[in-house]
Amino acid sequence: MQKVITLPVVLLLFNFIVRAQPIISFGAKAGANFSTFMGEVEGSEALIGPRVGGLVSFAGTNDEGFLKNVFQVEVLYSMQGAKSGDDKTTLSYINVPVMIQRYIKSTGLYFETGPQVGFLISAKDKVNGDETDVKSQLKGFDFSLNFGLGYRFNSGFGLGARYSLGVTPINKSGYDAHNAVISGGIFYIFGSNDSSY
Repeated sequence: MQKVITLPVVLLLFNFIVRAQPIISFGAKAGANFSTFMGEVEGSEALIGPRVGGLVSFAGTNDEGFLKNVFQVEVLYSMQGAKSGDDKTTLSYINVPVMIQRYIKSTGLYFETGPQVGFLISAKDKVNGDETDVKSQLKGFDFSLNFGLGYRFNSGFGLGARYSLGVTPINKSGYDAHNAVISGGIFYIFGSNDSSY
């Protein structure tokens, strides 16, 4: 399923870059995650953690009516996990979202969708103060689908919120637990003075 979703997006991005000769911009973003687990999980509570990283955006020069198309690829450090009573599971990922953003022209408002692959770099489970490394019990990759919206100012600053729904179970044993993350924060596109957003 990952290949079925990811491959068309990569091909679409390549076609967009070759044919549209887009405006390429770089930026940074930071914010917070409100994460939990879904599936065969009871009593899972939200865990708050940081999210920070960089981005590169490809803005099309050919608009579709009142919409402006932007492809955005990000590389983010993301702390995720969940709490349940005295048990806290903290997962650290390097996430790579590939987002298709649709700007409503001249407003700065956009909505976005796209896939995301996450690379697990650490996993800790803490119960009553005792911490255990559980990375070996979890899959090294996590695949999610993202949905979000945001607003970009002419200055390059912007605000965004996103929901990431894990598609693949995170546990190697087959236990049905998926990541679910609501994130929000700010971003900045360097050297931006495009008034068409």
